[in-house]
Amino acid sequence: AFAKSKTSLIQDEWIDYKLTSRFSVLHCITIRPFMSRACYAPRKVQICIGLTPGNWHYQSEEFDCENIPNMQTFRLKHPFAAIGGYVRLKMIGKHEKHFAMGHEH
Repeated sequence: AFAKSKTSLIQDEWIDYKLTSRFSVLHCITIRPFMSRACYAPRKVQICIGLTPGNWHYQSEEFDCENIPNMQTFRLKHPFAAIGGYVRLKMIGKHEKHFAMGHEH
């Protein structure tokens, strides 16, 4: 997985996953937001599918993400063929900021 992190509450972060197969069918993604002294869930998530990171041929709608430390599942309206083998989980905005080891996350 490749990741991009920002420090602002309004900036986006993402994780790119390389699937083990160049052809898969994706219908949902499940995440559990990070929990420390508070929960650090994104405000919204979006699922992107593509041939390479940055070359996305599908982008889902934005899903609201609750600021709770429980598993949350985001379902596509229809199963989608993930041709190319890359999936990006785009995390849009933040409910909270996290400070650890002198850095803001």
